[in-house]
Amino acid sequence: MFLIAVLVVGGFAIYVMTPEERRRALSVVTQRTSTVGRAIAVNLEACTPWLEALRARAGQPYLALGIAIVYAAAFSGLVSGAGDPTNADTLVRWGATFGPRTANGEWWRLLTALFLHRNIFSLAIDVLAILQLGFALERVYGRVAFGCVFAAAGILANTVHLATHPVAVRTGASGALYGLYGLLIVWAVQGARAPSELTIPRAAYRLLVPVAGLFLLTSMLSDSGGLMANVAALTVGLVSGVAIAGAIQENSTAPARIGAIAGSTAVVVVLMAVPSIGTTDVRPEIARVLDLEARTAAPYAKAVGQFKLGAASTDALATLIDRQILPELRETQTRLDQLRGVPPEHRALLQDAQRYVRLRTESWDLRARALHSSSMRALRLADAKERESLDAFDQLKAEDGR
Repeated sequence: MFLIAVLVVGGFAIYVMTPEERRRALSVVTQRTSTVGRAIAVNLEACTPWLEALRARAGQPYLALGIAIVYAAAFSGLVSGAGDPTNADTLVRWGATFGPRTANGEWWRLLTALFLHRNIFSLAIDVLAILQLGFALERVYGRVAFGCVFAAAGILANTVHLATHPVAVRTGASGALYGLYGLLIVWAVQGARAPSELTIPRAAYRLLVPVAGLFLLTSMLSDSGGLMANVAALTVGLVSGVAIAGAIQENSTAPARIGAIAGSTAVVVVLMAVPSIGTTDVRPEIARVLDLEARTAAPYAKAVGQFKLGAASTDALATLIDRQILPELRETQTRLDQLRGVPPEHRALLQDAQRYVRLRTESWDLRARALHSSSMRALRLADAKERESLDAFDQLKAEDGR
């Protein structure tokens, strides 16, 4: 939505400009782009000793590069295969985390969701961030530690989000990247306390901070309800950085400490995930309830038409209600009453559905009795109960559409 808003505002601004204003705007953009390019080149040159120290410490950051490639490939597949990467059902099919699916055996979604993006803008920011962080962190802490923190922070963030928003669809690498930024913070603090050739220079901060700022802004705008999840992920990065801080000076991977971090995170993930097990998605059942009115009313309306033509009796109408309509309503009521693991977000919706089905059952039951007894008074009572039930039906449709 943020990207769409920017494009709409930008497009409108260009549309209302005069040709001369467009030329001036293009000239300003060109100058600013050139200025930014020169600044980046100057900062890169100033970082040369630091960059050489990083290259001497380890080889190429292949893991970060691989993650960036998977990001791009997944988004390309989403766009080409589904056409709409913002559609929740499409994202769930591609591996996004969604409580009723994730918490019912598809736990792999906690990992696969890290590689999905909803728009090209967030994809570009995440790719730039992972490449920047990978170039430095993968060399300083080691590939194993880098990958462990990326996965642990991302999975924990998705688990926290699952526990707090069980029916929300979550994608993106914000949690994993928050964890890596936690590592970066610890490295920066350690470098300030004990300077060395690996201490991050000011020129490097001029390259890292703008990307971090863009990442923070986009994650705050697009990751609705993800504050607790991202704080948990950042904590994983900070704790991990402190635990393996010695690896920076010792140039070791500290496997025992990395294993302890992974194990501790796994325990927290399990503890957070257990309450979510068995989460039920009530929307398919609500959709069947909404279809119920048409399924039950249409046969009765057809029978009423035959009654008006003299081809059916009132007993035939009552029998249709008793044998076809009421059993389906009662079966639906039983299914609704047996639903378990309904998340808080859907409890009001379920209650509305139960109220509608109960009232509709009562109205049809009253109508059947009135037809059997040929009582006009009973028919008026049935009509009143039907109006009440249809009001409940309208309320259910409105609640389901929110």
